Amino acid sequence: KTFIQPNSINQCEEIIKYFSKKKIDFYVLGNQSNIIIRDGIILTPIINFSILSELLLEKIPDGLIITCGSGVPMPRFSKKITENGFTGAEGILGIPGTVGGGICMNASSYDSYLCSFLKKTKLIDQDGKTFTLNKDELKLRWRGSLVKDKRYIVLECQFFVPQKNYIGEHKAKEISNNIINHRRFYQENDLP
Repeated sequence: KTFIQPNSINQCEEIIKYFSKKKIDFYVLGNQSNIIIRDGIILTPIINFSILSELLLEKIPDGLIITCGSGVPMPRFSKKITENGFTGAEGILGIPGTVGGGICMNASSYDSYLCSFLKKTKLIDQDGKTFTLNKDELKLRWRGSLVKDKRYIVLECQFFVPQKNYIGEHKAKEISNNIINHRRFYQENDLP
């Protein structure tokens, strides 16, 4: 019944603090991919971060610094790295989730790990308190993290892709295309 899309990190803080103060449970819903929602009216408020999708890229001599909101789709994140000639994120191109959800579950595919390049992330807890944790503090593991365990919410992230991963735009796109073709051939496309 209540679907909320915050426009800013400050608005996220206000909303979650309000829910905490009023003792109202809420759900966080990312890219709305790979989920099943029951029929009927859902009374629990749903917060969706898809509007928090700014993606900033800064080229420095040592590599790329990427700062992005939690609502950035992982395919867009992957394409941005590939378009700049860097390797290491091609495999996450086919994951339909968001960067925030990908950090929460430590997403990976085709030997590409979203968190490989993660430096730090801005989080908010269930009481509306924001804080920043470095990658090492997230206790990343197979399909899990401290974010998932503590029900923290990812707001913003910073990544660093080192210059040693630069292979040129043509080669990076070739690797991406090979993965896309492999997915098309092996994944079931005739089922819902």
